[in-house]
Amino acid sequence: MFQLTLSLIFSAISAVLLTLSSLKILQILQLSAYRPKGIFVWLKRSRYDYLKRFLCLAFFSFITAFLLIMSFPEFYFRYAGFAFFIVFSCFFIMLQFKEKQKTRLVFTNRILRIISVLAILYFLISFSLIYFLFDVSRIEFTIVSITPLLIPFVTILAFLIMFPIDMLIGKIHFNRARNKLKMAEDLIKIGISGSYGKTTTKNILAVLLSEKYKVLSSPKSFNTPMGLAKIINENNLHDFDVFLAEMGAKRVGETQQLCEFIKPKFGVVTKLGSQHLETFLTLDNAADTEFSLAKYIKELVVLNINDELVRQRIDSIDKTKAVFLGEHANYSNIEISEDGLKFDLNICGESVKISTKLLGRHVAEIFSQAALLAYKMGVGLEDIKRLAEKIEPVKHRLELIKTSNGVVLDDAYNSNPEGALNALEVLSCFDGIKVVVTPGFIELGDIENKENFKLGQHAAKIADYLIVIKNFQISKGAIDAGLEENKVINVDSLDKAMEELKKLALDKQAVLFINDLPDNY
Repeated sequence: MFQLTLSLIFSAISAVLLTLSSLKILQILQLSAYRPKGIFVWLKRSRYDYLKRFLCLAFFSFITAFLLIMSFPEFYFRYAGFAFFIVFSCFFIMLQFKEKQKTRLVFTNRILRIISVLAILYFLISFSLIYFLFDVSRIEFTIVSITPLLIPFVTILAFLIMFPIDMLIGKIHFNRARNKLKMAEDLIKIGISGSYGKTTTKNILAVLLSEKYKVLSSPKSFNTPMGLAKIINENNLHDFDVFLAEMGAKRVGETQQLCEFIKPKFGVVTKLGSQHLETFLTLDNAADTEFSLAKYIKELVVLNINDELVRQRIDSIDKTKAVFLGEHANYSNIEISEDGLKFDLNICGESVKISTKLLGRHVAEIFSQAALLAYKMGVGLEDIKRLAEKIEPVKHRLELIKTSNGVVLDDAYNSNPEGALNALEVLSCFDGIKVVVTPGFIELGDIENKENFKLGQHAAKIADYLIVIKNFQISKGAIDAGLEENKVINVDSLDKAMEELKKLALDKQAVLFINDLPDNY
């Protein structure tokens, strides 16, 4: 009984410590859209930093406990050996919680279920080692201290155990949302797809339609089936006239799946391009997937005929159900300043001067597509002009922040080459010493290095200083384009970049942040 009681107590303590030590792996699993492969990709990108940490935790716990037990043969020193595992684990957990994170682990019901299974698995592993070795060896508690090496694998095992249940729960939520959409017969559903500009298009359209319709819009970048299902289930759809659904895709067929779920009546396909090529593999796969919204729409879809990738695919749809930026609507006379953007908008022969707080040349294109759909839905051009002035910048998307010694252009959510060029053009409008801080682009597959090199070249034409985070291709491009080497600063984290920015101690500065890598990069 004594042996069983001690084994249960120590196993419970071990399970708690190991579960808390696993939170970083769970965070990466969550950021990887619950794909276990993402854990191994992250480990490789980070040069197996966390595996080394787990190894250190196991090694120091084991070696100190082992030496203690070997030096003092008394029975009770085996418990003191376990104390080292507790102390080192608590220190490891404390450091993990102090580590700065851009996107913290969200304790959703799914994560809590995985944590419950994790705790049970760790308890069973610890109990097996302690109880069954209790009378065999004096180092059973010491052996437990090597269990941190199992953390990535046990975490994945817990995920796989819960996977069928999570899929069933997800299907229930998904079917509930689909039934709610089916019951809301009068709800106008609008799908927004494309490689770039979906969230900005959605936010512009929400404002332009806000006076004529009651609009439900998916918040932030909620653009996955489960994200959209969550919004639908949390709202009474009968309280709204319009539902704006941003449709994200990283793999072939995902936009089509969202179309079959939402069943949009209207749609907007924004710019097509080389986004998520790491998962799409080819540009055609990416463009075809995003363009599938246009094929699905039965009522009206807004397309950008100025986009070569769109033009290549126009013959695959019924053109009587499409209106085109470049034909039914046009924009011209763009004026970019630190106060925002002005341009002339022409829709079906009518023209107005648009003035908006949004920054960047690309906004004219995005706004014009949204305005064309709003116009077709009964919003007058004068109302569009008036409402344009009410649109607020989206956080981290060329958001202007005024500081005591200049301005910050926060474009942390921009991760594509075209958006970066627009951001650099906006930066050129500001006075003072210009600084660009960026880790460059990710998920561009075979063209990633090339595009990052080009980013460095473009930045060199505008920036006085370039602070590069973990991306030597950008540095090479900038130096190749003529930026002095001492003005290209390479760092390995955003925190280090901020330290270098402070060291520059510039009296008047304009700082542009392009992209901000998530914690799994």
